[in-house]
Amino acid sequence: MKLKSLFLLLLLFPLLSASCHDYSNQLIPISREEYEAAFKQCSTYNFIPDTMAVDSAVRYRLQRLLAATYGKDSDWVRYVWAGRNDGGCQYEMVFAGPTGELHNMVVDSAFHVVRADSSSRGSLPLEYHAYSRKGLYAGEWWCEEAGNPPLDIRFWKAEDGRFRCFAELRDSTLCFPHAWNFHGIDDIRQLMFWGDDNTLYLKCHRLIVPKDKKITNKGWWKHSKEPLYYKVRVEEQNDFKEWNKR
Repeated sequence: MKLKSLFLLLLLFPLLSASCHDYSNQLIPISREEYEAAFKQCSTYNFIPDTMAVDSAVRYRLQRLLAATYGKDSDWVRYVWAGRNDGGCQYEMVFAGPTGELHNMVVDSAFHVVRADSSSRGSLPLEYHAYSRKGLYAGEWWCEEAGNPPLDIRFWKAEDGRFRCFAELRDSTLCFPHAWNFHGIDDIRQLMFWGDDNTLYLKCHRLIVPKDKKITNKGWWKHSKEPLYYKVRVEEQNDFKEWNKR
């Protein structure tokens, strides 16, 4: 009888340990079905800017603000589009930077830039990003020349009129496909979005790194054809942290 009880205890111990483990801030593989079910609730948890809510007068003010932010370098940036967030009393302004990469700038109702830490001009990553209705902003940290770099996502929290960068999630085995493969921001939005309980969902690919680890194929590393699906439950940090670094 004692041996049977001991056997049951040993059998249950791994299950109990797993249930007590804290999976916050870790990439968890999920099924395509779970991912697609979560995406159906995208508009519930994410800000999706309404471009129709920006008239010519607002557009002009945003363009003037962009020029003032860049000063003498404003000739090298180009306004692309802007939208208003419902319930957020703020605008998102998309513009092309000096080297052609796209940025996102959040502007409050008083037309002040909500500046982001870790950015000299206060802008945020655009091409792969998600902005939750709770004020959490996640964006892939990369530059246009980098091609398909390993996964590197930074997290900001909107507070006290700014975006505070509180964490970075990296994985050298994963990447997003290049944005040129998509028709527009609505398609790209399906690769990263917020769900319930501050959970970020990601659709990415396995990165194929050349043996010599040099960038080939006209500047782009290759990746696997089949997508992979992940989620990470994000817990805000007071001090900057690096998660899942490998």
